[in-house]
Amino acid sequence: MTIDPNTGELVLGAESLGPTSQERDFLQSAIGVSAKQVMKMPTAIWYEIWLPADAGREVGAVLKFARDGALQTARIKFVRSEDRAAGASGWSRDVEDEMKSFHDAWLRERFGNPPYELPFPWGRVWSVIDQHGYSAIIIVVYEKR
Repeated sequence: MTIDPNTGELVLGAESLGPTSQERDFLQSAIGVSAKQVMKMPTAIWYEIWLPADAGREVGAVLKFARDGALQTARIKFVRSEDRAAGASGWSRDVEDEMKSFHDAWLRERFGNPPYELPFPWGRVWSVIDQHGYSAIIIVVYEKR
């Protein structure tokens, strides 16, 4: 998985998604046909996908599209395969803290030193611990600047 700093395109396996990607095209793509719808609201719809990644990890992404429209947000996490296989029984703050460190290193390798909330012409990307469920994620938000 990569994020192109110039276009904001997410490369997920053989597919690319970015700020101009449409929900209908995603649903017809190789990764979209196996995506799981996780939430539906009047103005937006969310899909979850999981793909193999490097370093013994899997990459999970929750993609938010405007209803019948463009990709708005991606929430991404790199999970060690054994932690994902363990499910909720393998969850701990230590696992999430390690994942956050991995996310920070991954972003630093691609975008340079922190801060991780970097502005781009297409939007922004940053690494956080979501305090609601104490979950480490990379957030990509597509918004014109």
